[in-house]
Amino acid sequence: MQIPAVYSAAVRQFVEDFGQVTALWVRNGIHSGAEVAEWKEIIKSDMQSENGVNPAIDPRSRGERIDAWCKTWRELAIKLGV
Repeated sequence: MQIPAVYSAAVRQFVEDFGQVTALWVRNGIHSGAEVAEWKEIIKSDMQSENGVNPAIDPRSRGERIDAWCKTWRELAIKLGV
């Protein structure tokens, strides 16, 4: 994934958090591996695009979106204790 260097540490943590949270969800039958794969591609596209996946729905800047994804998954990982 190509992202601005300033976000590299946060995105590395995001990758870890996303993997752990979604693995737990799949293990517990909450979501499927196919759903997780789809989310991964959407998030990757959103983080790499200057305009986001759907700027009509989310007009934030790329940096704001990257930050939001990272914070959301960090909070989920902490909440779920993974």
